Amino acid sequence: MRSTSLNDFGLACHAIGDFYAHSSWGVFGQRNKGALEPLLDHATPIFDLQPDYAAGGRFPLADTARFSVNERVLTTSRDAAAAQWKGHIISGRYAQTDDPHQGAAERLTYIPKSLRQQPDYPPRAGLPHHNEIAVDDATRDSAHRLYMADASYQSAFKERVTAAEAHIKHVYASWAGR
Repeated sequence: MRSTSLNDFGLACHAIGDFYAHSSWGVFGQRNKGALEPLLDHATPIFDLQPDYAAGGRFPLADTARFSVNERVLTTSRDAAAAQWKGHIISGRYAQTDDPHQGAAERLTYIPKSLRQQPDYPPRAGLPHHNEIAVDDATRDSAHRLYMADASYQSAFKERVTAAEAHIKHVYASWAGR
């Protein structure tokens, strides 16, 4: 965002859209009169509902019927993964080596060995796959598992788009006003 390049601004807007489409902010983020607020201060997020991924909650990572894990990389239990991510905004795993849930495009994405060797890499294998939680199209994909009913998926899609648009407008105002 420090750049004056329109191309860089476009990349930043894409990243903002991805945040709302792919993260758990849409489930746990602050709401105002029921509407999802944009996360304008990432250092101090305000949650409407504290992120909790335990069984029985709105985003149960241990629910094997809904969410997969990359068992080839995960070094802990699903319950331990849920406990580790409690209180944090998460996104789905993508392009992990040896993930049996990878699509063709993921196989073309390279995660450097230096990142795969980091201590925080194996716990990320306990996150649901990107396709299971992404809300990035007006129509629910058959692989999607976070919102099981089409109506709740479409509602989530609309509120995430609205929050992303508000965030982009906010960023644009400061970017253009330099």
